[in-house]
Amino acid sequence: RRSVVRIADRLAYGDRAAPYDALAAFSRRIGGSPAPGQLLPTIAAAAGEAVRADRAVVRLDGDDRGELTSTWPPGTPSSEPADGDVVVPVQDRSGVLGSITLTLPPGRGVRPLEHRLLSDIAEQAALALRNARLQIELAARVRQLDQRTRELMASRNRVIDAADTERRRLESEIGRRVLPTMERLREEVGDSATGEARADRIGECVDRATVALDSLRELTRGIYPTMLTRSGLGPAL
Repeated sequence: RRSVVRIADRLAYGDRAAPYDALAAFSRRIGGSPAPGQLLPTIAAAAGEAVRADRAVVRLDGDDRGELTSTWPPGTPSSEPADGDVVVPVQDRSGVLGSITLTLPPGRGVRPLEHRLLSDIAEQAALALRNARLQIELAARVRQLDQRTRELMASRNRVIDAADTERRRLESEIGRRVLPTMERLREEVGDSATGEARADRIGECVDRATVALDSLRELTRGIYPTMLTRSGLGPAL
């Protein structure tokens, strides 16, 4: 059926049907919402073939990371528009999305029919380029979120490592400055319970306990007690 319709269009409209055959084929190709890496070459090929240009360059304006470009025929170097090039802006209601730059053979211009055809191609390409830009921006936002997630995980690990280091230091200081005194006090109090306790020895034990308590208070100053959250102020104290 497509072949019969194409032959009928050629018989009815002559060479004027060929550009719009290319436009119909272009519409079918971008209808599948290709990725930005495939979309730009498709637009460049459609525009270049429609007006029989020597070269076509499609640019998609990007963010701070720069713009995306594609050339037709494939492998043709990209360059800034020259004086004789035809530049067709690709835009929608939100603004300019990019451009289509065409380099025509020497001495040849763009006819009014081809101007309308390029305008139709640019209009159809605008929606596809808008979707492509949204995909690029979404991918960039995902990369930013991944980077922030990694930074938060690294920060959390540093906090955990610092807390573990501080906990080990506190345990070491308590074991060095408090526990030996408490062990000796426990032994002396046990010995005193079996015999007659002297007042001077009891006073010595009180002094040692006071020193151990002062050391414990000094070491634990600024530490938030979990018992305060669990049971309240009274049990925590």
